[in-house]
Amino acid sequence: LEDQYRSEGTAGLIAKVNSRAGRQDPEDQPIWLLDSSGHRLAGHAVNVALPTLPGSYPGEALGLEEGEQVQLAVRRFATTHLLVGHSYEESDSISEPITTAFTLATVAVLLLSALLGGWLAAAQQRRLQAISNTLDRVAGGQLMARVPVSDAGDDIDKLALQVNTALTRLERNVEAIRQVSVDIAHDLRTPINRLRIQVEQAHAVLDSPSQLSEKLIDARREIHHITSTFDALLRIAQIEAGARKQRFQWLDISALLQTLTETYAIVAEESQQSLLLRAPSRAVKVFGDRDLLTQCYANLIENAIRHNHPQAEIVVSCGTDQHGCWVTVADNGVGIPEAELTAVTGRFYRLDKARHTDGAGLGLALVKAVCELHDAELTLADNRPGLLVTTVFSRSSGAEAQGA
Repeated sequence: LEDQYRSEGTAGLIAKVNSRAGRQDPEDQPIWLLDSSGHRLAGHAVNVALPTLPGSYPGEALGLEEGEQVQLAVRRFATTHLLVGHSYEESDSISEPITTAFTLATVAVLLLSALLGGWLAAAQQRRLQAISNTLDRVAGGQLMARVPVSDAGDDIDKLALQVNTALTRLERNVEAIRQVSVDIAHDLRTPINRLRIQVEQAHAVLDSPSQLSEKLIDARREIHHITSTFDALLRIAQIEAGARKQRFQWLDISALLQTLTETYAIVAEESQQSLLLRAPSRAVKVFGDRDLLTQCYANLIENAIRHNHPQAEIVVSCGTDQHGCWVTVADNGVGIPEAELTAVTGRFYRLDKARHTDGAGLGLALVKAVCELHDAELTLADNRPGLLVTTVFSRSSGAEAQGA
C-alpha cells in the first residue's frame, strides 16, 4: 500500500484500499483510509476516532463484532491515515485445539510416567526384597543361599554380585572353621591322650628318677607337638585373614630360593638325596611377604625331602612368562595318588604312607593359604614319577600392587 501511494498518490491509494476491502471480511481483516478529520475516504465502514495508535484493540472499539480482538497497524500519508487490522480469530481457533492437544498429551505422559515409575519402583522393591530374604536365609543358617542376579547389569545387580561374593567368602570361612574344629577334635585327640598317658606313667614312676626323666622328656615332646600344631593353625588363620598384606614388598624370588636350596642341600645329602636350583641369572621379582614365601617354599622342599626315598632328585625352578612369575618344586620320588592331589592341601590331611613320619598335616595347608594371600595359583600334578608343585604369580596382581 505504501508503494501504491508513492507511485499513484492518494487517488491510487483510495482505489487500492477499496479493491482490497471488497475482497476481505471486515470482521477478519478490516482496512480503511481516513482524512485528517476522521472521515472515511475508502475501505470498510468503521467507527474509530483519530488519532489511533498501533496495537491490539477489542472489536467493539472499532465498530466490529463484540468479543473479537484485532491487531491494528497505522500509517500516515500526508493528510490521510491508513489503518489495517487483522483479527485474532484464526490464531485463536488454531491455538485452542493445539492447547487442548498439548494438555491431553501432558496428562497422558504424566499418567504413563506414573504407571512406569510405579512398575519400576515395584520391580526394584522386589529385587531389594530378594536381597533381604536371602540375607534372612543366611542368618537362619542357609549359608548356600545366594541373591538372584538379572541380566540388567544395573546398580542392584552390582550390589547383588557383591553380596554373593561376600556370602561365598562367609560360607568358605564358616566351613573352614567347622572343618578346623572337626580336625582339631580328631587329630589332636591322639597326642593329648598320649600326653595324658605319659603324665600318668610319670606319676607311677615317681620313685625312679631315670624313668621319670624319660617320661617327662616324652611328655615335653608331645606338648611341643601340640603347641606347634596350634601355632601352625593360628598362622594359617592370620594368613587367610589377610593380616600380613601390609608387609608386602618387591623381592627377588630367585635369591630367596637360592638361600633355601643352599640351606636344605645339607639335609638332602643326609638323606642321600640331591637338591638343585634352576633359576635365570636375572632377578625374578614378586610382590609379597618375604617371611611367608620363605615358609611356603621351605615347606615344599621339606615335604619333598621327608616323603621321598634315598637317591631321589629334587629340583627347584623359577622364571617368568606371559602369565607372570612361576616357581616349581619337582621330584622323582613316590609322588601322590591323583585322586588325593586336591585333598592334600586341607588341614590335618595326611597320606597313609606319611603317617609314620612327624608332622600334623598342615604344611601344604599353609602353602595354600600363602598362595591365596598372594593371589598366586597353586597346582599339584604327577611328575611321572614324583610330584610337581607349581605356583604362578600373575602379572595383574603385581601391577595392581605397584599402582597401590
